Amino acid sequence: MKPAPHYAPYPLQPAPVYKRWWAAGLVFFAVLGALLCIWSLSSSEKVVQAVLFQGFPVAGGVAVLWAFCFLARALTYQLNRDNAACYSETADRITRQWWDEHRTGASLVERVLLAPSCSAPQVATDIRWDEHKPAVSNASGQGAAVRHPQVHGDDVQERERQLAVLLALQWHVQRQAAALAPQSCYWQGSMSSWTAFAAQATQSEPTLVLPERPELFRGIDTLDSIIDSMQGAAADSRVLCAGCQSTAIIEGSPVPAGEAAFLWVMAPSGGVRVCRGEWYDAGADPLAAVAERAMQQAGLTAPTAACVSFAQPDMPDLPACGWNLDTQGQDAHFGALPGLQGPVALTLAAMHVAQQGVPCSWLAADPHHTLALGIVNIP
Repeated sequence: MKPAPHYAPYPLQPAPVYKRWWAAGLVFFAVLGALLCIWSLSSSEKVVQAVLFQGFPVAGGVAVLWAFCFLARALTYQLNRDNAACYSETADRITRQWWDEHRTGASLVERVLLAPSCSAPQVATDIRWDEHKPAVSNASGQGAAVRHPQVHGDDVQERERQLAVLLALQWHVQRQAAALAPQSCYWQGSMSSWTAFAAQATQSEPTLVLPERPELFRGIDTLDSIIDSMQGAAADSRVLCAGCQSTAIIEGSPVPAGEAAFLWVMAPSGGVRVCRGEWYDAGADPLAAVAERAMQQAGLTAPTAACVSFAQPDMPDLPACGWNLDTQGQDAHFGALPGLQGPVALTLAAMHVAQQGVPCSWLAADPHHTLALGIVNIP
């Protein structure tokens, strides 16, 4: 997970033992008093001179040295405590600022999801995924696949181009907002599929301006960057994030080949709140700690009732995170989507929040980390 600032305790000096200092001071002053008595009462000139020229300077020097050491010890102790207080205050302020930033999010104002289970427009907009029947896997000579009924052919790149066109068309059907001028665009998929998407989107929306080459979508790292760009941005600022994937059929694979396409329009406010989420790398932080941090980030004290998740066969200890992972298994709906699990899971979680009015968590594989997980909150 993203490391939070951590500061070791400031090294504290032990408090001075004042009783010892005062006892030493009394001894010094007692010696000085004795010398004064000898000097004033003695009739021997040698004794008087010895006390006057040797005893007094030595005793006085010792007394001055004691006073200097005492003041230096007390001063260094007080400075140590003042520095510790300043250090602690600064560390607390930096930690609070980090958490304030880490808890910021962005609003998902538009969302589109296309997949075998959500090919019809009314289904692609909102669906009760826990009540929907899984898509039927289409068996073939090479293996099983879950395919979109409006996408044809066996070539994966061609299927992705068709998905991109359908995504742009579905976006046009769902859009009710004014003209869109995204400040940045991210794409998950091939450049040929982006070209197909951009051509269809600009044909459907002539006022829409899309770049020739979008930025590459990099999973939860890109989500973090998008949320950063939304902080302090103008109310009409928008970021477009979309992508599509069609996976090849693998004979003997326990999960059928799948395909899907998604689209987000992110804004500073105006829709369900997408938290930054956390990433998990095997062998680093415990998964339970990462899940706890994700809840803390969203301001929750208990796991959400629903969690959109994909199966992770390489992680048998996945239930250790403590989330309700078995309530919304999505592999049967979407098939294998190694590069698109995160966006699909987050989009489904956003649909759940919009329908139910309660937070929903999501967990999926990530292109650059073992897992990504997060929470979509109510506006």
